[in-house]
Amino acid sequence: MGIVLKALLILWPPQTPQDVLHLEHNGLATLMNLMQSTISTILKASPGALMFSHDMLLNVPLIAELQTIACNREALVNKDLLKSNQQHINHDYFVGQLVLKYDQTMNRKITVKSLTPL
Repeated sequence: MGIVLKALLILWPPQTPQDVLHLEHNGLATLMNLMQSTISTILKASPGALMFSHDMLLNVPLIAELQTIACNREALVNKDLLKSNQQHINHDYFVGQLVLKYDQTMNRKITVKSLTPL
């Protein structure tokens, strides 16, 4: 909102209180248009286009298949989960192996954490 009002103030500086109200009205209208026409990366459509089944900027009808949108979103989430799971290191512990045990009572960053048997 601040960026929109700043741009409007630079383009049309108000001279009277009526100009200030007009500027505020134009700023809110511009902001509303921006919010309705901003395309979501997951949905691949703007909120206004989903609501009215019509593109907000072009005179083109929009057929939104919500099932396909949900499947695309699920595929993106699964892809991210697989990517993060591949970074994990699998390790099987055995009896007597030393492990790193964090002391939760120590809150200082400089302290040395101790190795203790399992």
